[in-house]
Amino acid sequence: MRYRRKHQSLEAAELNITAFMNLMVILIPFLLITAILSRMTVLELNLPGADAEGSSDEVAEGLQLQVVVTRKAIVIRETRLGLIRKLDRNDSEEPWDGLRGTLLEIKSKFPRETSVALLLEPDASYDLMM
Repeated sequence: MRYRRKHQSLEAAELNITAFMNLMVILIPFLLITAILSRMTVLELNLPGADAEGSSDEVAEGLQLQVVVTRKAIVIRETRLGLIRKLDRNDSEEPWDGLRGTLLEIKSKFPRETSVALLLEPDASYDLMM
């Protein structure tokens, strides 16, 4: 006996992707906004080793000189070695001569150094910075 196959028409099932499209419409802008807001900042720290205590090799690398100006004092320091000199500020007299002398002394010891970081308080005036 011979079997006949019935040709059954199989219709492709229609996919309902409305929910998926709604998810993408919300998810893509959210991911783009959070990617912009969550940028990583890398700070390079020069921490001394456990066995190193201010060796002359560190000084030979170069200075990272900072001049910190506050309401009460002007502090000259090197980031790895620490405080070099602190000059007290008075209302009647500013210690600019002492600052200049100290910086000239540092420049005579390290003639190749050309950079210094100037750090001021947030409410410092523009005239003070100049």
